[in-house]
Amino acid sequence: DGFDNKSQILNFYQRRENDESFQTFFPLYGYWTSPLESRFLSWGIFWYRTPEGKAGWAYVYHWKETKGGEVTRIFLPLYWHLWRPPDWKLDVLFPFYTRYRDGDLTITSVPPVVWKKSPEGKTVSVLFLYLRDRQTEKGSTTFFPLFNYNYNARRRMWFPRRR
Repeated sequence: DGFDNKSQILNFYQRRENDESFQTFFPLYGYWTSPLESRFLSWGIFWYRTPEGKAGWAYVYHWKETKGGEVTRIFLPLYWHLWRPPDWKLDVLFPFYTRYRDGDLTITSVPPVVWKKSPEGKTVSVLFLYLRDRQTEKGSTTFFPLFNYNYNARRRMWFPRRR
């Protein structure tokens, strides 16, 4: 029937059946393994490994990696690192730094500054009071509430603050 062996000494238990096994030292941990996957469970810790990838939790830390190249690293609530092929990425070190990348588009925030870079142009903002958007043939600069300046290939517009 495929039964190979089993043993138990006090709180330690081990069982093997064909290519699968289970082991525990109750109540400290449990470990399951088979040709397709492995799992480990303990107080505050859980991880597993399959042919598709591996993942787990250790208290407030989570990780995941897949054979397709996806990577996730999260240290709640301060640090987040997510990466998906071919070139999507999100990094957060709360509240000091955030960077989002999707192909040629990059948005970075280091408070109080936010900037965006793409093939079409660049945008910079400081405290949302100063905003500068430069693109290939158009753009704008705003310094709230003092002025707003817009331009494109055909015209330029300046709007100063009125007193």
